[in-house]
Amino acid sequence: MRKLLVLVLTIVIVILLCSFVGCKDEVVDKYKLNNTKMTLNINEDARLELANSNGVIMVDGIDWTSSDTKVATITDGIVSAKSAGDAIISAKYKGKTYICTLFVKDNEITISDTFINIEIGYTKKITLKENGQEISRGVTWRSSEENIASVENGVISAKAIGDTIITARYGDKVLTCAVKVRAPFNAVGSFYSSIEVKEMNITFEFDIVFNEDNTYTYDRRNVEGIDGVRVNSGTWQYRDGILICTYGGDNAEMRFSIVDGDNIKSVGAMVTGGMDVELTFTRV
Repeated sequence: MRKLLVLVLTIVIVILLCSFVGCKDEVVDKYKLNNTKMTLNINEDARLELANSNGVIMVDGIDWTSSDTKVATITDGIVSAKSAGDAIISAKYKGKTYICTLFVKDNEITISDTFINIEIGYTKKITLKENGQEISRGVTWRSSEENIASVENGVISAKAIGDTIITARYGDKVLTCAVKVRAPFNAVGSFYSSIEVKEMNITFEFDIVFNEDNTYTYDRRNVEGIDGVRVNSGTWQYRDGILICTYGGDNAEMRFSIVDGDNIKSVGAMVTGGMDVELTFTRV
């Protein structure tokens, strides 16, 4: 009888201990991934981690798998994006499976310029970027009209008047830039612009004259009632497709880009009647 009582008590104690341990495991044994959804670019890597409720990261015993290894692979928690698409990354641990939905985006390839207006004898560099980072190698450049403008490593060299298309090929991506080559710009002469400000009932007029001795005169006037004429004068130079006009003791500058042989445009705003405006001047 005594032996039977001891046996019964032993069984009860074991059951109680198992129950206690089981409850404790149920509290501690809660795991989760650090990400359940993730978006990557092609060739980008990211780390997935499985941790318990106390934040302890599990290192061993995890079986990592990807539902589509063409889209992404995973090794020891490191996800490597391979191509655009979706995949389910799974972590199997202690009989349970934890998943992360992965979206892999196609890399964004951009070109710095889609149109260039350039003068014979000048060069201009254009670049490709992948997700905002400049691509330094692996780009194939081509000009549709080599006699008008050639291109090497993204540097366009203008040779003759005309139009050409610059093509940049990177992997399966093809981007283009239209190039117009114009005759050398002759700044000497007079240019005119005007702007109407309806709110003020005023029309401003502007004359700028570039002289052969590299001096210029800039005449800003109003024909509808503002007294006085403001005249700037100084020296000009033509450099890298930009007209640079310097005036005043502090070497203040006005800059103009070349639209074509008969039109120039202010680079940045010009102060006019308390306003900042960009002006296009036409040869007269």
